[in-house]
Amino acid sequence: MISMSILQSRLSPQIDNYQPVEQAGFRSGFSTTDHIQVLQQVMEKYKEFNKPLYIAFIDYVKAFDTISHDAIWEALNKCYINENYVRVLKDIYEGSVSQVKLETRGPDIPIRRGVRQGDPLSPKLFIMVLQHVFDNLNWQAEGIRINKDRLTHLRFADDIVLFSETSKGLERMITSLNEESEKVGLKMNENKTKIVTNDYINAIYLKGKPLEYVSNYIYLGKQLSFDDKNEELEVERRINMSWKKFWSLKEILKGEFPLYLKKIVLDICVLPTLTYGCQTWTFSTKTKNKLITCQKAMERSVLKIRKIQKVKSEKIRQKTKVIDALQYALKQKWQWAGHIARRTDKRWTLQTTMWKGPKGKRRRGRPRKRWIDDIKAIAGSDWIRKAMDKGIWKKLKEAFTREGVPIIDTGESNVSE
Repeated sequence: MISMSILQSRLSPQIDNYQPVEQAGFRSGFSTTDHIQVLQQVMEKYKEFNKPLYIAFIDYVKAFDTISHDAIWEALNKCYINENYVRVLKDIYEGSVSQVKLETRGPDIPIRRGVRQGDPLSPKLFIMVLQHVFDNLNWQAEGIRINKDRLTHLRFADDIVLFSETSKGLERMITSLNEESEKVGLKMNENKTKIVTNDYINAIYLKGKPLEYVSNYIYLGKQLSFDDKNEELEVERRINMSWKKFWSLKEILKGEFPLYLKKIVLDICVLPTLTYGCQTWTFSTKTKNKLITCQKAMERSVLKIRKIQKVKSEKIRQKTKVIDALQYALKQKWQWAGHIARRTDKRWTLQTTMWKGPKGKRRRGRPRKRWIDDIKAIAGSDWIRKAMDKGIWKKLKEAFTREGVPIIDTGESNVSE
């Protein structure tokens, strides 16, 4: 394991440099939030301008266990990895065997596919093979146009998203990707590969089998949909998950432990569950009130205070001293916006956020609230310039979190205590 860690530290920089911005998995400086932001911005702007968009969420069958070893060596050579390192890896992999043990040990079974489980280098080898697959695709005319560039796909390890404005175009991309994937041992799962669209549901086939259209899809932990109420539904989903986490820790939170210990558990275990992906949320009054209501209900449950007792929320907060969920979520979004603005690389996060959207016509009536609207309400249209100065941006954050908290909240949660 030590020798593989050494190899990993030596090969990772070269492998990472070979990866495009579309791959965010197992890379320093990238996170799930990057791709969630890109996907949500694209969906938001295509819906705003009433332009058709087809999105495929690709799923592979046991991806890490099926890639061929020959594909690994070919991908490493294409990345110009030193031959000595490749030779060492070949010796390790060619010497790998498995055995079946019942009453006695069976004969050695050579392992010819997959990367080694628990090996720190395995994730890097996998994304290297996947990049080799995409290098062989001819997608110059596919995908969607973002200003002068084309966005065809996003990758987070083996979680792949494909974009197209037509169902036929998306079918071509899926078919060509499947053909190249099979050459390295990867097989698409027709049952788990899903399609999301805001247009007509035209049949898309993979090997003669129609792929399923879904109204929403959970990508990297966040529910995404073209539905107007998608953000509210996502917040409700996170609230339900938070309550499950709360009750899984009931021995502590409902037990006779010190209150300061319960505060730590709420802040470290429950709060991240409740606010995951909040950097990409479009906050409405309803979503804000849902967060407030959920957290207050949890605090009352911890203190064993019932609503009928009519204890003021301010007094409860003085006792629990937990981090305010809404203010925390707003701060995370503000910091994330500044992080996007200060990006100097060409990743899609900044490009799609600043992109005005595809050519089309907005629907009549009041415009739907966008992710950037509350940022601009505080920082103005030149928010990118202001975000470059961290001092100014930090001062504006206080105004953003103050303005974002509703003056009147709805009281307590409807979730059962």
